[in-house]
Amino acid sequence: MVSKFCIRSCSIILTLSLLFILPVLTLQTAQAQTPGAPDQKKEKTVEQVKKNIKVLTGMPASQLNMVMDDFATSLGVRCQHCHVQDNSGWQFEKDDIPAKGTARKMIQMVIELNSTKFGGRSAITCFTCHHGSREPAAMIPLPPSPPAPVQEEKASDMALPTVQQILTAYETALGGKDAVGKITSRVSKGVSVDLQGKESPIEILQKGSDRIVTTVTAREGMTFARGFNGTNGWMTSPRGSRELPPDEKENFLRQAALFPSERIEELASKLHVNKKESINGAAAYCLSVPLDEYRTENYYLDSATGLLLRDAIVTQTMIGNIPEQTDYSDYRTTDGIKVPFVVRHAGVDPRDVSTFRFTTVEQNVTIDDNKFDMPKGKK
Repeated sequence: MVSKFCIRSCSIILTLSLLFILPVLTLQTAQAQTPGAPDQKKEKTVEQVKKNIKVLTGMPASQLNMVMDDFATSLGVRCQHCHVQDNSGWQFEKDDIPAKGTARKMIQMVIELNSTKFGGRSAITCFTCHHGSREPAAMIPLPPSPPAPVQEEKASDMALPTVQQILTAYETALGGKDAVGKITSRVSKGVSVDLQGKESPIEILQKGSDRIVTTVTAREGMTFARGFNGTNGWMTSPRGSRELPPDEKENFLRQAALFPSERIEELASKLHVNKKESINGAAAYCLSVPLDEYRTENYYLDSATGLLLRDAIVTQTMIGNIPEQTDYSDYRTTDGIKVPFVVRHAGVDPRDVSTFRFTTVEQNVTIDDNKFDMPKGKK
């Protein structure tokens, strides 16, 4: 399905003009190892690669951008609220802005509360109090909202099917294993809509399970592309082309498969049925799987139709759990299989929110392999 060509095209495609200028956030690591997780080579901590780190010591360096975005969105601010920017660029290590000192105190408070009052669980975060506002509300606004009605779960709702039953229903809903197996390529065209409603034409080429190119045409005809040719990942912008670093390459590879069902089937032995909850008004079964010592992926499949509604990754960090999700809707039958014509990605950074609305989806189209190679140009 047009699946995860949003997800990190999704830290990715959304603010397209920023897409290839800002570093793409990666969802990896946090602070404590989950029991039973495989041993992995530990990456450097943030204080080992950045200057003047005082309260986030011990946090994996790969989480820094994601955590900063979480702070900013929790308070409804951007980087300049705490960090210095001058004619030479960002001076992140400087302490000239008083808000940075306040932020350090608040971060330490959150860490200590979770450690001493909640047994190390991420029960308190910046968003708990701020809810997107610079100043937390100190009084209840009047008139108060009526209490939400309490719905008691029926015994039939509490009984959960097995993983295999859910996966079988998903495969059947798509159109069946044989129909899915006949799809070898796809060309999807439509628009990418950002949080402000701005639309940009988008085209996505997919072939097999490991080749993809996503091209967005921004204002004044500028194009931004991101691709994977089965071996190497790359991105291009008006500034030139470059290869993706290993972490971005891994994330983008996950988008290449024609159907999310391929990845879910690969993880089947590790999946477990977590719960049943409402996703965009529909009851869905949640299948969970640990990706590594810090990340958990959750697949939400409609209990009535069997179709995938949401794919969400939650990363455990020292300041709380940080989510990223992709929602699928407007499924239409194309060449005997169901394809979502609306795919929406959301991350904690508002710039990482976009909706892909496809107008045409053609399958089993002949696509030259060289379409997935990095264009020649300055790097």
